[in-house]
Amino acid sequence: MKTFFEGIGKFVRFIGRVVLTLVGWAAILVFIALFLPTSYLVWRANQPMTMPEYNGLTYSEFTEWRLMICEGNLEKTGAKECPPSIVVVGFDAAATIIPFAITVKDYPDLLAAIPPAEFLPGLWDSFESNTWLVNKPALQQAGLQIPTPEQFAEMK
Repeated sequence: MKTFFEGIGKFVRFIGRVVLTLVGWAAILVFIALFLPTSYLVWRANQPMTMPEYNGLTYSEFTEWRLMICEGNLEKTGAKECPPSIVVVGFDAAATIIPFAITVKDYPDLLAAIPPAEFLPGLWDSFESNTWLVNKPALQQAGLQIPTPEQFAEMK
């Protein structure tokens, strides 16, 4: 009888090791699945944007410039929040989230046709384009021109 229970004990330990190994590998894969895209997007946000409308600014500089415009308007007008025509130009969640929502919405039909190595660069290009579409009306309404990196450095 002792050998029977020893056999079951060994089997249970073996199953436990297999489960722990699978959980470990799953955790590594989840980490990689989250780390690689996040690190790529952070890296890409600090590279000059490819669309000529951005005048060579990085996404980080563009976001900082929008915040400077909003804060400058608040100081000039004494208002407590950005006026509606500047709200998209200023740093607000909609100006950042809407382009990602549009980008992600556009991709499901194309996922099968996009090679994995081109997905993140394609996602970023689409994000840049959608960011421009979201910000363009407010920029035009406010009569603002996106500065070049040199002009932006002088603004700081």
